Amino acid sequence: MEKHFTTPVFPLKSTLFLLIAVWIELIIYAVMLAIPAIWVTIVLAGFYLSYLAIFRRNALPLIFALLFFTAHHSLLFYFKRDMAIAFLFLIIFLVNSGIMWFLLHYATHLKREYHIAYSFISGFMIAQIVTLFAATAHDWPFRFELAAYMATVFSYTFWRFACLSAEGMLGWKQFIRVAIVVFLLILAIIIGSPNVQV
Repeated sequence: MEKHFTTPVFPLKSTLFLLIAVWIELIIYAVMLAIPAIWVTIVLAGFYLSYLAIFRRNALPLIFALLFFTAHHSLLFYFKRDMAIAFLFLIIFLVNSGIMWFLLHYATHLKREYHIAYSFISGFMIAQIVTLFAATAHDWPFRFELAAYMATVFSYTFWRFACLSAEGMLGWKQFIRVAIVVFLLILAIIIGSPNVQV
């Protein structure tokens, strides 16, 4: 990993709290799928995330798993229960802002005075993306995983830009490189989504 990317080392209590939240989300996801063959994969993924977070002290995969499942379950709940879109926006905004604050605090060299402002900006942007998908959920037959992937990819991109900015390395070369990676990820996600027509 390049020197301007920092492996987030959270306090043990925070790591355990995140682990509990991710395991709950994984169990909910497995129950919703109702495909026993996939349950083994989900359980193995949960143990792998736990191993990385506790023994390798790398909470980054755990964080983005939490962001993904929160966006997915929020969209599903919105669709099934006809939740108010403002409430959906608030959930995504609070969760993403909180997680991004942890990332900026523990996984960048960004000055402390920027942490809250940057985390709010990130939370607002991701909430906008998720609610945009939610607004079209009844008319456009996309998979909820697609919207959750989009939100997670943009969160990851925001973190990378924060790392580069903190080291004074955010130039056109880095911007274009990250933009290409994001474009390819989004393209792969859209093409791989069976319910999206391209």
